[in-house]
Amino acid sequence: MCSALRDHTLQVGCHLYRFSISDVVFDLLSAVAKVNFRPVEAQTLPLLFSSLPDVPPARHAIPERINILNALSALETLCTQAQLFETLVIRLTAKLDLICVPSTSFLTLSSVTEAELHAAYAHWILTTLAKVLQKKVDREDPDVPKYIEQLVPKIFNLFVFSAFAVAEDDDDGGRCERVSVPMDHRLVKKAGEIVSLVIQALPSG
Repeated sequence: MCSALRDHTLQVGCHLYRFSISDVVFDLLSAVAKVNFRPVEAQTLPLLFSSLPDVPPARHAIPERINILNALSALETLCTQAQLFETLVIRLTAKLDLICVPSTSFLTLSSVTEAELHAAYAHWILTTLAKVLQKKVDREDPDVPKYIEQLVPKIFNLFVFSAFAVAEDDDDGGRCERVSVPMDHRLVKKAGEIVSLVIQALPSG
């Protein structure tokens, strides 16, 4: 069985967009992770994370976009276990930094389409984090409260950095000519959901 799972994992990593991956397979891997998370962490997650590029594919690149969505869906299923969720948070917040923080995320108004692609990709990532968090909050997982320090500040800083960067550009040029990806209303709303979920899990008093 382990060999079959490894072979299937390799198929997932190389050809996510070519196959309709059965939820049963990832449910099985998720069950394995509850007993021993290390095989999933070592063999499956790296292949899934490698399917997430640092920049979004073009709007017409449908197979690549489906590949990303399938990888995120698989990560959502697999990463509810505490150690795997911690890995998920680390890797996806790092990916958000690449999408939102560098100069590519402060795009000129003539590149609105590109800005929308960056915002959509970031929204997919935030949505994945929110969905996994919702599952963990519903189960009352004891590891959720620690993300008030390990996740919430990272999300907060992402938006603060963006706001200050645009403000500085406005001060220097007298007119802001760049679009800040993190300030997209979809990202702000989804980030608020994530923060609310973590706060909801904090012990009362």
